[in-house]
Amino acid sequence: MARTKGRARSVVGEAGAGLPRYQDLAAELIAAIESGTYPVGSQFPSEPQLCERFGVSRFTVRAALDSLQRKGYVSRRPKIGTLVIADRPLARYSIAVTGTADLLRFSREMKYRVLQSQDVTADVTLARDLECAVGETWLRIAGCRVTPQAGLAVSLADYFVRPEHRRVLAGIEAAGAGATPIYARIEQAAGEPVLEIRQEINACAMAREQAQRLGIAEGSAAFRMVHKMFGAEASRPLYAIVSTFPAERFSFTQTLRLEE
Repeated sequence: MARTKGRARSVVGEAGAGLPRYQDLAAELIAAIESGTYPVGSQFPSEPQLCERFGVSRFTVRAALDSLQRKGYVSRRPKIGTLVIADRPLARYSIAVTGTADLLRFSREMKYRVLQSQDVTADVTLARDLECAVGETWLRIAGCRVTPQAGLAVSLADYFVRPEHRRVLAGIEAAGAGATPIYARIEQAAGEPVLEIRQEINACAMAREQAQRLGIAEGSAAFRMVHKMFGAEASRPLYAIVSTFPAERFSFTQTLRLEE
């Protein structure tokens, strides 16, 4: 549990050198988290408690807590309060894309952590994503992409594979996704390479289960990206990837060149 102290002497407005008051407060709260006063997993003081302790308004406290949340120190949830989830700021991963090689490089660089797998029947929404018929059965491999150095989960990623290629799952589970990227394992199982990638991007908000898996607040801004991978048969994808990226942890930049 967090160690409680008496009324803190606020430095807000003293050493800020013209900074907004909430930034001074945020810096003091971050220092308390990083020093272990509020350990990872502990409950953070409530807004009224912080107002009283530091002698600031609720508006200032909320702005400071928003800053801590954006930097990845805390998670704020209705009826639960504010929880400390990290004692260091979270990194933000960026990818610049100029072609298919960059998309595949991103998959190679990230570690893929399998969370679950199951057969699913395509409803209207999934059928639209996969460009398949409603009622078709697909193997869904649900997981998340993790940075190899910091171990930061930067996105959720669900692979949808044709049932006839389900042997790819045994290879992934046996090797733990290993050195061979999951997309390469699927292409090996299918016996043909990807010749075309169709991409769709939509803005969305993190659902409760998604937010819990990534350790962020429910309803956080995100974007949903669907990649459909086609081989020689252009009417049905070999597989598809439905990814959800939290805006606070990921940025996507694309460069397009005009054709002469």
